[in-house]
Amino acid sequence: MIMIDYSTRTILQRIQDSFGTVIVITLAFVLLGVAVTLILPKQYRVESRLVVIQAASTEVDSYTAQRSVESQVALMIDLAYTDNFFNRVVEGQESIQDRFPIEDVRQRRRLYRRNVIVDSSGRGFINIITYDESADIAETMNRSVIDQLTAQANDILRDTANITVVNDPSLYDGIGRPNILLNLLGSAIIGFAVSVLYILTKNQKPTYESVDDFGVPSDTHYEF
Repeated sequence: MIMIDYSTRTILQRIQDSFGTVIVITLAFVLLGVAVTLILPKQYRVESRLVVIQAASTEVDSYTAQRSVESQVALMIDLAYTDNFFNRVVEGQESIQDRFPIEDVRQRRRLYRRNVIVDSSGRGFINIITYDESADIAETMNRSVIDQLTAQANDILRDTANITVVNDPSLYDGIGRPNILLNLLGSAIIGFAVSVLYILTKNQKPTYESVDDFGVPSDTHYEF
């Protein structure tokens, strides 16, 4: 039976002995990450924020009111990714319609989820982030999502809660995508992992343990 020693001490020793190889492979992956980042199309990022506030009531305690708000926020987020909501967002907005292939529903949904992010940071807040190669279209799309979300929220929540814009759409300072620092960090981590795997498997000298016909090591002793 082949026994390969992958103890922590052995791994650290091999990394130290082949540190130059680790550096070269890691840098190669970082450079590859830079090349991919430069090739990918640049997208702008627009951010805005809404807040859902529970209507005042003497019959509901603060804990129940907060749980109700969280439930309403989750409902609004799910609503933002429905086909009906999408149709309302792009209605009358030719610039937005051109960004999503209507004929392919699955592709359209994937692209919409990728470029329109509606999530919550807790305590009743709803964050809306939109991406596009055009800063103007990213802002138009963000405002359209806000308009439709507030309109439908008022129809659904009615007198139980109010939804209000607390942060108007604002353009992110810099390129929204791709994230250069994140890509470089990811490339470095992958490169380091690959380099470690390489030096551990290269010229590995396995140890052998003899076993009998029943798969038991031959040096095993039994007491009766």
